[in-house]
Amino acid sequence: MTRAFYKGGRGALVVGDLAAVNMLGPVADWKADLDKKACSPHREPLPAVLLANKVDLPDVQLDAEGLNDFAQLHRFTRWFDTSAKTGYHLTEALEALCVSILDLECQATDRDTSTVESDDENEGTVDPSAPSGSELSMDSKGCGC
Repeated sequence: MTRAFYKGGRGALVVGDLAAVNMLGPVADWKADLDKKACSPHREPLPAVLLANKVDLPDVQLDAEGLNDFAQLHRFTRWFDTSAKTGYHLTEALEALCVSILDLECQATDRDTSTVESDDENEGTVDPSAPSGSELSMDSKGCGC
């Protein structure tokens, strides 16, 4: 995908098909692409929730421990077993993504507020040592924006 696909995004749902032979390969590719090409306005990786879909199918087996490890390794905010057909866990997944987005925005606002100096002569001036939003390089969090 091009960067334009992710432009303006605040979070992502990455959907994997539990009925597929190898669900995790494509999911890892999507997450790597997301981390490489998208970040929040505050240069943080976008919150991403993994949806392990088609849990409603009778032959689908869920490896919760494996998904926990995978989600942690690939820096997903959370993961949910879901069914697009029945709606199982979709509301919870969307709520979790929204909470993650709001938490990120609040943390960034707190950091931005702490970079503003406040004294009588220079009230409201920005600390010049604070990072600017125009610096585009890979940071320690893995955000390439």
